[in-house]
Amino acid sequence: MIRKKTAFRLTIFGFLILLFAILFVFNKWFLSKNQPIDAKVLVIEGWLPAAILEQIPQKLDLSNYTDIYVTGIAHNHPKYLLNNSRSKLKEMPAIFFTNGCLTLTKSALAKINPTDTTFEIKVFAYGSKALGKFPNIFVAVGDSIIGNAFVEEKSKSYVFQTDISITNSNDVFIYFSNDMRSANEDRNLIVDSIAINEVTFNKTSDFCKIYDDWLDIDAFSNYPFSSKGAIAAAYLKALGVKNNIITIDTFNNKRNRTLITAKRFNTFINQQSNKTEAFNIVSIQKHSRRSYLAYKIATSNKKKIGIISLNNINLYRTTKFKKWQGIIDEYAKVFVTYLEYLF
Repeated sequence: MIRKKTAFRLTIFGFLILLFAILFVFNKWFLSKNQPIDAKVLVIEGWLPAAILEQIPQKLDLSNYTDIYVTGIAHNHPKYLLNNSRSKLKEMPAIFFTNGCLTLTKSALAKINPTDTTFEIKVFAYGSKALGKFPNIFVAVGDSIIGNAFVEEKSKSYVFQTDISITNSNDVFIYFSNDMRSANEDRNLIVDSIAINEVTFNKTSDFCKIYDDWLDIDAFSNYPFSSKGAIAAAYLKALGVKNNIITIDTFNNKRNRTLITAKRFNTFINQQSNKTEAFNIVSIQKHSRRSYLAYKIATSNKKKIGIISLNNINLYRTTKFKKWQGIIDEYAKVFVTYLEYLF
């Protein structure tokens, strides 16, 4: 007599659910790679958020490195946005919830005495603190940064001196560089007004407001930051990093920016007289394995490469769906990078 027994087996759909569950639970183990080596060169990915950049001088012994390279995607075709309606300021004080800058309109610049040869720029600003740091502002005239400051909780003036001529073709930029938001804190910048040689600008008609994502489309022809890497490098210096910092700009390509950036870095260092044979890369947890593979591919596995994975704190309030979406997206990109590495 044959007895039938019930057997439980996974369907294809059930197997996929189990696979996704395993990948989700162990995503930090697989996506994150932390394997630093003994090297004199450090490579920092310029797209890293300010909260991650702030960990670098805190957690790494930078005295071991002679050079720090900061990579970044260059802003696209130079083009003025001053007269573009989307950049006009709608209210004062100017509140920044994300990275971006204020710049004076042409009509505002015309109020400055054209015979002045030295300029005193006063920025009246304040902000909210997150992770122990207040908003940082860079002040630039044209493409020259003349200073930076961390604002405080209450409004006060921050004074900057320059002899660079301020004209209609040489704009003044007040740039907010270190936006950060978590579940409990939000770092924002508020600018009350700006004064240049005692001429005060505090009306909405005096300013244009430019956000970083707009710069990915169009950039100022005399903008002080050529790329996201240049912004990151400037912020590292503001944090007190004294090392020799070199920025390497890469053209914007949405297909595989990490790999293209790695190839651009490899081309750059191979053109130098002092060849770099070993370096460490700084990235965040869920992106570190892909960065490591990309640089292995770019260097044809001929250089010693280490990877430093910094804590990928919860920078933004995200839904569970977006978290799943981000992990699945990263797994897919790692898989594609693995294929390029193998073949």
